[in-house]
Amino acid sequence: MEWLKGIPIFRPLTDSQLAEVEKLVHMQQLERGQFVFFEGEDKTAVYFVRSGTVKVSKVDEEGREQIVSFLKAGDMFPHVGFFDESPYPGTAQTVTDVQLALIPVHKFEQLLMKEPQIAMSVLRVLSKKILELQQKLQDVTLQNASDRILQTLVHLSEWYGEQKEDGRFLSLRVTNRELANMIGTTRETVNRILNDMKKQGTIKMETNGIWISNQLLRTV
Repeated sequence: MEWLKGIPIFRPLTDSQLAEVEKLVHMQQLERGQFVFFEGEDKTAVYFVRSGTVKVSKVDEEGREQIVSFLKAGDMFPHVGFFDESPYPGTAQTVTDVQLALIPVHKFEQLLMKEPQIAMSVLRVLSKKILELQQKLQDVTLQNASDRILQTLVHLSEWYGEQKEDGRFLSLRVTNRELANMIGTTRETVNRILNDMKKQGTIKMETNGIWISNQLLRTV
C-alpha cells in the first residue's frame, strides 16, 4: 500500500481508503519497447507508472509520430476520456523496463464518484498537463529549432534529471529521432544542433544519458 502514496492523486487518501483502492489494482510488468496500448483502441484501463518510463505518442495525418510526453514513476495515463466511450487518445510504449499498476476504467470512474479527493487530484493533474501543452505549443510556434531542442532538454532534465555540481544529468535515453518527433523537426536538424552543442562543450552524450552544462541551463 505504501507505493500508492507515491501516486500524486492518491496522496490525500487515508490508509483505509488506500486499502480500498489497492483492491482494484492489477500489476503489469513490461520489458523495454513493448506497447501498453495503441491509439484508437478501446479504453479498458487507467494506468499508473510504478517504475520505469513510458512514452506516449500520436500519429499525424502523414503517418509521422509526434511524441506527446514521457511518463515517470507516479504518473497516470491516459489523462482524458473518463465517463465516455472514447478510445485511447495516443499510443503508449515502454522506454525502459516498466512496472505498471492498472485499474479497469469503469472501476476508476466509480472511484472518482465515490472519493471527491481523488476527483480533485485528477483535475489538478489535468490542469498541469494543459499548461504543459500550452507551453509546448508556444515553444513550437515562436522558437527556432535550436531553442526548441534546448527547451526540451531542459524540461526533460527537470523531470527526469539529477542536478550535479557542473550541470544536470538527464538519465532518460532519448534518441535523436524521438527529440525530432517531440519538437516537430527532422532528425538531421537535431543531429546538427546537438553536434554543435557537443563541440561547444555545453552537452555531453553518454551511454546512459545526456549531461547538460550549467552554462547552457542558465540561458533558458
